[in-house]
Order: sequence, then C-alpha cells, then structure tokens
Amino acid sequence: MKLIGIHDGHNASIAFMEDDVVKFALQEERLVRVKNAGGFPIQAMERGFSELGWDIKDIEQFIFAGKDRGLHQTDDLSLILKKYDSFFSPYSRHHANMWDKNASGKLSFVQSVKKTLKGKSGNKNVAKLPSEIEYWKTGDYDNTQLKRLQPLLDQGVDISKIAFLEHHLCHASAAAYGFEATDRRLVITSDSYGDELSGTVSVLENGKLTRKHNIHHKNSLGRLYSLITYYLGLVPLEHEYKIMGMSPFAIDTKFAREIADMFHGLFEYQEDGFNFQLVDPHTSTKNLAPWLFEQLRFRRFDHISAGIQLFLEEFVTDWISRLVKEYKCSELSAAGGLFMNVKLNQRIRELDGVNTINVFPSCGDETNVFGALYYAYNQKTNKLPEPLKSFYFGTSISEEDVLDGLRRIDCDKHNLVYEKFDNIEEKVAELISQNEVVARCKGPMEFGARALGNRSIVAPANSATAVTNINKMIKKRDFWMPFAPSVVDSHKYVQDKEGQFSPFMMQTFTAKPEHENDMIAVCQQYDKTCRVQDVTEEYNPDYYKLIKHYEKLTGFSVIMNTSFNLHGFPIVTNSFEALEVLVNSGLNYLAVGNYLVSKK
Repeated sequence: MKLIGIHDGHNASIAFMEDDVVKFALQEERLVRVKNAGGFPIQAMERGFSELGWDIKDIEQFIFAGKDRGLHQTDDLSLILKKYDSFFSPYSRHHANMWDKNASGKLSFVQSVKKTLKGKSGNKNVAKLPSEIEYWKTGDYDNTQLKRLQPLLDQGVDISKIAFLEHHLCHASAAAYGFEATDRRLVITSDSYGDELSGTVSVLENGKLTRKHNIHHKNSLGRLYSLITYYLGLVPLEHEYKIMGMSPFAIDTKFAREIADMFHGLFEYQEDGFNFQLVDPHTSTKNLAPWLFEQLRFRRFDHISAGIQLFLEEFVTDWISRLVKEYKCSELSAAGGLFMNVKLNQRIRELDGVNTINVFPSCGDETNVFGALYYAYNQKTNKLPEPLKSFYFGTSISEEDVLDGLRRIDCDKHNLVYEKFDNIEEKVAELISQNEVVARCKGPMEFGARALGNRSIVAPANSATAVTNINKMIKKRDFWMPFAPSVVDSHKYVQDKEGQFSPFMMQTFTAKPEHENDMIAVCQQYDKTCRVQDVTEEYNPDYYKLIKHYEKLTGFSVIMNTSFNLHGFPIVTNSFEALEVLVNSGLNYLAVGNYLVSKK
C-alpha cells in the first residue's frame, strides 16, 4: 500500500509512505530555495517519485493535511507581513498619522482603540464538540479544494483517490503515532489556526485516538504569540524563537511580571475547566492588535519578550496540569507550532504528574504530512504505523553528486582544494579539536526546522569564540541566540535528563554547573539551558562516529551544531549548494560526502 501526504500551506511539504513506514519526506523550500515556500509542493513531489522510483498511478490515496483554505496556502513572506499588518491597521506602525491628534479628520490613537472596543459582545466562540467535527473530506469538494487538488488532476490522478483531513487531527496523529506505543497517552495540539481550531486534547488508548476537547481558533495562544512577534518588528510564523530566546534575560523582572499578568487577564476557563476563551470585550486574538498597541507602547523589547513567554509557560502548564489530573495520564505527546517553543516543553516536562513528554519533531504545519499518513494507515488497516526511528527522510549525497558539484563550482576560480578520506568523520573531528569550524553535508537530508548533523555546521562546544566566529563567517544570528549541542551521553552534561530521550532538539535542558564552561557555545547565556540533540549510533552512525572520535581527542562528547545555510535561506540540499555556500561565506572547510573541501 502506497500513500502520499501533502501540505500545501506555509512551508509546504510532502511525504511518501509504503505500508507502515514513511520512506521519503521533503519540504518545497529546499528545492525552490525560498524559505517557508507555500503552495502545492510540486517539485518535492517530483523528487520523491524520482528518489523512490514510484509511479503516480500506483498511489492508493493522496491525503491533504487540512481541509480549509486559511492556512497561507500560497503566501510568501510579503503576503504574510501584509496579512499581519492588516490586523494592526489602522493602528499599524505604517500609519503614523494615527498618533497625530491634530490630523484633520483623524481620531487619536487611544480614541481609535476605544471606538474599536466599544460595544463588543462577549466571546461566545466555543468550539464544536468532537462528534460534530467532520474529520475526512472526500468528494463534493468546494472551489478552493478543487483548486488545491488541481495539480494532481493534471497528473492524471483519479479524484476518488484524493481526501482532505482535518488540520488538528493531523497534528494529533503525528504526536500519537510517531512514538513507541504506550498503554495510555494524553495528546495535545496547539498552534495559531487550522480548520477553525487552535488546539485539541485527545487520549490515545489501545491504539485508538479519541478527542476530548477543542479550542476555538479565536482563542488562539499561538496567534497571540505571533502578533507579539510582528509587533516587535520580527517575522510572524518564523521568528517566534527569537522572542523565546530573549525572554530569560528579563523574565525575573517586575516589568515582565506586569506584562504576563496583563496577558493572563485576557483568558478564562469555560465551565468545564479545560477549554478556555477570551474574556469580554475581546472576541478574537487576531483582533487584539489595537489593544496590544495601547498596552505595550513604550515597553522595552526584552520585557515584552519575557512577559509573553512567562504568560505562555504559566498558562499552558496550568492547563496541562488540569488535563493530566482529569485524564490520569503521565505520558504526554504534543504537536502544533506552539510546541516549537522548547522552553515551554521543558516546563511541561518538569510538571508534577508528568513522566515524559514527546514532542513531534519540527512540529509546525510542515509535519502534518506525517500525521495525515499515520491516520490514513491506521484507518485502513487498524494497525499502528512504524514510529520514528530517525528524521533523515530527504535526498542523500552520493559520490557522483559530490564530483558533479566540484566540477560545476570551478575549484580553481574559487581557490578551492579537495581531498577524499577513507574516514572523513575522523578528519572533521580533528579539525574541530583544533578549534576550527566545519560545514558537514553527508547522508540523507534531515526533514524540518532542525539541522541534525547531516546538513550542519559543527564546531567545539567549549569555545568562547566559536559563536562569534560562526556568526561572522555565515550565520549572522542575533547576539542572544545560542547554537545547539549534539551530544553522546548527554546525561553527563545536563540536568533532569533521566528517562527523557531528545534526538530531535524539541526540549531544553539545563547544563550542570560543573559543565557550563564545556558547553559555553551552546547554552543560553543567562539561564544556561540548551536544546539538546541526543546522537546515537542507531539514529546516525556516521555523526555518532564523528563525536566519539572528538571525545577520544578532547575528552568531550559534545559539539556545537547549527544549520548549514546562508542567513535567510533554506538548509542546503546537495553538494553543489553546499559548495556555493562555502564560496559565498567565510567558511574555510566543507566535509561533503567523503571529501574535505577547503579554501587555499
């Protein structure tokens, strides 16, 4: 049985499944070279068929992740910014005359806000009960859905093979079926918006996923966080991690406490004590923009960042504590863009009553293709799909690909030399032990937002200058943002690690005081937390070998890892792109396949 999952929204993606195993997955951005590219992932689909040698006629079913058009189907960056600008207009920073009380025919800013809020009715946006949700959509498609599936019809696909699956069911299925089965598990989803919802609560028991609660999209925590991201001059749906990274510097201040309390005052629980909603007079989080302008103007960037993060951690942990107590589940799984917030995930893990939390890797909408496939397979066979064993689902680097890239780049023109090594991992480890920075492009490409070693830039984790060097060479990251550690035997270096495996960088852990200097380049400067990637021989034998050889040379089994890309561009896909980044950056070394390429 062959199935294909399709996400045609923001950061479009596709995944191919044969029987119970996902065989290939790829984001469209990696091929079109536009970060978070949306629309139908036509190039990724063609690459998948080419890699697997499949024929489109052999596919039993195509499943679109999400039934509704409201998922930024074709939005590029300019359209997303325009969308968020519309939330704030006419209070937008682009409408300076709103601040001029004397402007002819214009209200003052505060007057405009008061007029907007006056007479608003209370929030009656209670989400439908689970029994009322239409999970599947097959046949009788509306015009928008027909437009979305047209690329498949153009390829000769019979329309009867195409289905649409509800957005949050995809998130929940990814979280529920992506990990080893347990007797009972609480499954939570939360994001900005998807098919009229912003969150769900389900229970997975004996392989069956049963939804218990829905959170209406107008009460979205994710939308609130994205509005703050835009308000602070950053890109919504992309730069939320920068707010999270800044927050520790001011999270203990009275100003952050004031802002967090202000956000707490926006929400209340409904009668059941589990669903929540905005309080009067607010009707939807996307309509909070004028209120945010009035409340946050002249507040400091770091205080606002800390305030929204503090609120999020407190509100969500309280919500989950109630759910854990009600449903008597100590094992949690989560998905949806809100859980890309790795500091929030750490707070959830630390809750009383929580044994472990498994967050689906890169759990934004791009991974809904996995949930769509898992759910479809389970429905068709009444069996569980194979859980994740790694996240390396993309194209591989072959010897032919490396040699073709070297020919195309013109090494003489760019003063490059190269040499093949029988054990390139040992050579890279030696360079890192000498405080060098090395880009690595080998093996199948990892899926999602996190570089997991195969399309990474690596350096010593205990080097105080490594962050500065990499930022000067290529990354240009904000000064407060740390890089991540790839670690073998991470329990030696971080606290609270027992029983919690972290191969996908989806949680933070706090460095042990005696190892803070050993991880100085990969810990948040203020709170000493780090986004751990556990590296095992089973998940990635070559990368494991590299770190073990580095340990043999230095005594440390932890290195720095960051994604291999130019600032603002997607992660590199193949050898030629890797070589292009080398010649267009300050990097001096590239390990591509089994070749080391260096600048003279």
